Amino acid sequence: MARRTRTPRSSAPRSAPSVARPPTDRRRSSSRLAPLALAVAVLAGTAAITSCASGSAVPSDPKLAQGQEVFNTNCVACHGSGGGGGTGPRLIGVGDRMTEDQEIAKITDGVSGTAMPAWGSRLSAEEIAAVTAYTRSLTAPS
Repeated sequence: MARRTRTPRSSAPRSAPSVARPPTDRRRSSSRLAPLALAVAVLAGTAAITSCASGSAVPSDPKLAQGQEVFNTNCVACHGSGGGGGTGPRLIGVGDRMTEDQEIAKITDGVSGTAMPAWGSRLSAEEIAAVTAYTRSLTAPS
């Protein structure tokens, strides 16, 4: 009797389907998003803190309100919340230490040998006058 021999199947791999498959491990793809989500949360929190940095309501005087906005955008990082001081000097009571013209000159020209930059090329004269009026209105919290 004749023996039948089997022909071996090809060991070549089958061609892969042409459809892209989503990752099977969802944790891997979501872990890539975690740093992005954290960064967004930090930025959102920073924006919220900065917008409330003065610790007081928006002044009713439009010039002081503009000055508060300029201060919160450009000055609070160094001069602290509500002008309480930080890496820059405390601005509460600044009117007792210098005239309005002296303060405008410091904001416009900066202070040599310190971290205080010259804002004259970045802020308008109106913005400098407004932020000066605002800082001169600051009082210590009661």
